[in-house]
Amino acid sequence: MMSGISSGFVPTDAHGYAYQVIAATSVMDVWRQEMFTKLLGGSDSVGAAAYLAINTRGPKTAAIDAAAKNVLGNGDEYRIFKAIVKAGECLEKFRDQLAHWQEFRSGWPTNGLLLKDPRVTPVRGRAPHAGVFVFEVDEFKRYINYAAELSSVQHRFSSFLDDARRGWSPTQLADLDQKLERLANLRQQL
Repeated sequence: MMSGISSGFVPTDAHGYAYQVIAATSVMDVWRQEMFTKLLGGSDSVGAAAYLAINTRGPKTAAIDAAAKNVLGNGDEYRIFKAIVKAGECLEKFRDQLAHWQEFRSGWPTNGLLLKDPRVTPVRGRAPHAGVFVFEVDEFKRYINYAAELSSVQHRFSSFLDDARRGWSPTQLADLDQKLERLANLRQQL
């Protein structure tokens, strides 16, 4: 599932690591699509076609949440599904910064990537670097590690989904809860 990470591409600078973060987060989008189509009866279903026609994140998130709640109910399976989706939100926020913020060129020495928040507009008397943030290689590595762990949880949930209608075993639930706790601990390091 982590094709952006395990493709053999070895980054040599902050730009390469930023690319890997963006590639890794695209896996979440694929997972959501996979979940939606599984929940609504497969890739040939009308629901899958409707999901693919939605172009913005908010409506897609609402649609998949409604499908998951309807199919999984209000039990542990739905709770875990929601936790996985929530775990991806911080990664998506970081990805959005990398994808939509502007690169800032300066003479500052750094082994990172300087990005400017486009929502910060220059104000007279304010430093020209207002809204510029440094993203260092170690930070990218932490996000890449987090994305790999999240992908593992998503894959495990997906493989258990067929069992959800029969009820998951306590071992399966404990396994996912343990992985989600590890993700929560990793998220605190981001």
